[in-house]
Amino acid sequence: MSKPTEFTLPGDLLVKKAEKNYDTTHQAVYPIDENDTLTFKGQLDISPIKDQINLLANGQSSTTNITLEKVKSGFVAKLEIPQGLEIPDKVQATLTENDLFKVTDVSKAGNVITVRMDLKKSYTQFDDLKRDVNAVGGNKSILNVEIPGIIVKDNTSGKEFVAKGQVEGSFFGVANKEKTTRVFNFTWKAQQTPDGKDVRQSEDDNNTIQLTLALSEQFDLPGDILIGDDTEHDALHKVKPGELL
Repeated sequence: MSKPTEFTLPGDLLVKKAEKNYDTTHQAVYPIDENDTLTFKGQLDISPIKDQINLLANGQSSTTNITLEKVKSGFVAKLEIPQGLEIPDKVQATLTENDLFKVTDVSKAGNVITVRMDLKKSYTQFDDLKRDVNAVGGNKSILNVEIPGIIVKDNTSGKEFVAKGQVEGSFFGVANKEKTTRVFNFTWKAQQTPDGKDVRQSEDDNNTIQLTLALSEQFDLPGDILIGDDTEHDALHKVKPGELL
């Protein structure tokens, strides 16, 4: 078997509360409060995969007679939820609607959620595979995985939490045209996009996919109730019947 070609896919991790917009935490940490319900979204740019598939078609007068065998491909995405946030017992994940991949397994172990995605169908014709690959994510080539129902349980004032994501995947297949055979063997990992890099991430770390959440700071403001200028600190305020205070 040929040695796989390795490459990276641009990726990002986003978060939101309820019906709010997603936030990458590139500009600031994401504010949360106790009992908030969060949805995390992993974003993956699969344009490098499209490039690899389209490479075979380039220079071919026709691809209609290219057949395929032994085609296998899939992703494994992992989301590390920080302590203080609660994962539901029946964790769920939804994938961008597409004709190529589907979610085949969602599980949790400790504070890590693992989502497995595999091909929806078997491919024996190159043109069918090329069509479905190029359709994923439209022109932007973005594949999204959403994981809802994560609940904030901590209430420590000002505390910050870091969530991290990882994605790995592979593709294998054998293409045949007349007497020519070509093996496709790829593996990939996700790498943080520059425009989504977490505000708390170190300057020299451009690979880790993460975001930072922060509980609101709670503090007491000094206050008092007065009657006129009297605070009743030294004695009770004396009043007369019918007196307007």
